[in-house]
Amino acid sequence: MQIEDLAARQGISSRFLRRYFTQEIGMSCLDYIQALRLNKAKELLWETSKSVTEIALETGYGTPQYFSRIFRQEIGMTPSEYRSSWKEKVSGS
Repeated sequence: MQIEDLAARQGISSRFLRRYFTQEIGMSCLDYIQALRLNKAKELLWETSKSVTEIALETGYGTPQYFSRIFRQEIGMTPSEYRSSWKEKVSGS
């Protein structure tokens, strides 16, 4: 969904929506959406055995390579490394 579509559904301008997010949430709409997508991806990495490709597509990233690059920039490790580290924490190893 595009920001313009969301604003139109709420009967407000996209400019107002962007400004509101920045003022009230403290981040841009795009940053907020990316945070939501990454949080969902982390959840899927923890709770499912879906492939990184499946998770990338399910969370709205066009390619697994782009997803992995963004994930690494924001989280500090690749999705596969993140999944492995989570499994280690859970198993106590």
